Amino acid sequence: MRTKKQEIYFENYFKKNSMPFSLIALGLVNQFHVNTRKDGAEERSHLFEVMGSAIAFFEKRLSIHELDKLVTIAALHDLVEDYHKDISFKYLRGLFPKDILRALKKVTKWKTFKKSDKDMLHYHGGISKNMYSTIVKALDRIHNLSSCHRVFSIEKKHFYIKETETFIVPNLKKMRKTYPDFYTVLTSLIFQLKKEVSTLKYIIELESK
Repeated sequence: MRTKKQEIYFENYFKKNSMPFSLIALGLVNQFHVNTRKDGAEERSHLFEVMGSAIAFFEKRLSIHELDKLVTIAALHDLVEDYHKDISFKYLRGLFPKDILRALKKVTKWKTFKKSDKDMLHYHGGISKNMYSTIVKALDRIHNLSSCHRVFSIEKKHFYIKETETFIVPNLKKMRKTYPDFYTVLTSLIFQLKKEVSTLKYIIELESK
């Protein structure tokens, strides 16, 4: 019920504000993300939360054109990574401009990606070079941190915390220097990430007793 209301809200919002790429992305989310998450929620609920956060944080700070790009990347950030057998960047090239695809590729892990230092540095190094990728990764992680305690192992929770503190927060701080006009909103994202990390650490502590 909640996701259906979110779907209707987004569809109306994108049409009202002339956000064509977000509207196309919403269709792809509904077409492909039809499975259930580990916590029992609809898979698309995660995408809707990240999209909603993108609007909440940046609606008043970006032009509609820029917001359209950000929300589109937020909507599609898991698509090719999770459904590479069904959809490719080659197909997406026919739907979206190059700058959206460039940012989207940076937040998409490649098929042979491993959680090695080399791959992690390459992945997050690429993200840090693009404003939209950096923001989407932060918004994605905020939601993941807030929901992972119900289903992930303690080991994976520790990995999420380490990745957030080692790469995602520093990337936001770097971006804050590059884009001083966004200092306040980026500081808010950093604060939210640190808050979620602190909460997750406390949960892990309780689970370990």
